Amino acid sequence: MWIKKLFLCFTLIFCKVICQGQETGLSPELKQMYRNVEQYRQLGNYKDAIITLKQLLVLAPGHNTLITELGNLYYVSGEYSLAAETLEPLMKEPHSSDTVFQLLAASQMVQKEFKKANNTLNKGQAGFPSSCMLFYRRGQLCMLQQDNDAAIQAWQAGIQACPGEPLNYLEAARAYLNTDNKIEGLMLGEAYLAMRSDTAGNESVKKMIFEGWKSYFATLADKKPGKNTGKGSAQIIDDYYRMLTPVVSDGITTENLTMVRTRLLMEWVANQPRPGRGDLFEYQDDLIRNGRFDMYNEWLFGKAEHEGQYNAWLKFHDYEMEQFLKWRSANPFKPVPFGK
Repeated sequence: MWIKKLFLCFTLIFCKVICQGQETGLSPELKQMYRNVEQYRQLGNYKDAIITLKQLLVLAPGHNTLITELGNLYYVSGEYSLAAETLEPLMKEPHSSDTVFQLLAASQMVQKEFKKANNTLNKGQAGFPSSCMLFYRRGQLCMLQQDNDAAIQAWQAGIQACPGEPLNYLEAARAYLNTDNKIEGLMLGEAYLAMRSDTAGNESVKKMIFEGWKSYFATLADKKPGKNTGKGSAQIIDDYYRMLTPVVSDGITTENLTMVRTRLLMEWVANQPRPGRGDLFEYQDDLIRNGRFDMYNEWLFGKAEHEGQYNAWLKFHDYEMEQFLKWRSANPFKPVPFGK
């Protein structure tokens, strides 16, 4: 069930991208039909959306973007075999988009046709080697095949190809948090949140990161200190945080995380080459220098730590938080690939 929910969530995210340009080359009457399709879809009435779109395709045959949208509608309505049947012929079309391949692969993965999905992704990535969403699908396929390391590699490649697209950050973060390299997951998860200007689904990610910090410090003492062998490496960050563990000795709270993260940034700026890890440290350093880091940490961890306490705190700081959110909306984190 979680597989279907995961893929459905993603399909709804990029549905708007699929729809752009759908009306190209259509008469005014056919454009109105397509607008009816959009209205049905927005209402969740996939049955009538599919019926209307099939009628439209009779009047405008061979319109690849409309066929892709039909495959998408079959997919979100749970008709996975019909989605695959609709999309598969488009792989041979010279003007098909990467959306065709990722939707087809998703339909195949939900049906546990992993070999077919792998073949679809191979063909898609051959034609669209920089498609971040095809890397995203590749990572999902690897996870379904229980290959966490290969999934991380795929999502990291997606981050390198499209550093401004958030989904690969989120999935890589989840995967890293299940390994010993938790700091990588914490950094990527925070980057994901700092990039986004909307709030859909953010609270669950914040909770994941807050719990990740708990787990990180709980296991940090068991990790052996390493050598400073690389700029921005997770090992260097581990060594810094190991020295700072007394700051969180009485527990992981928003206040303690703010303090320990501030101390880490001071050490980092003083001793490491700049820019830092994908510039996330630079972004945090800017928050500190402009007096926004405390509010940023409240936004990031406060509700995840304790919702009731956060709501009580917010009653006395609602104006400050409102001003911070306005600033954040206008100043999202704009990353470069990690490690560069």
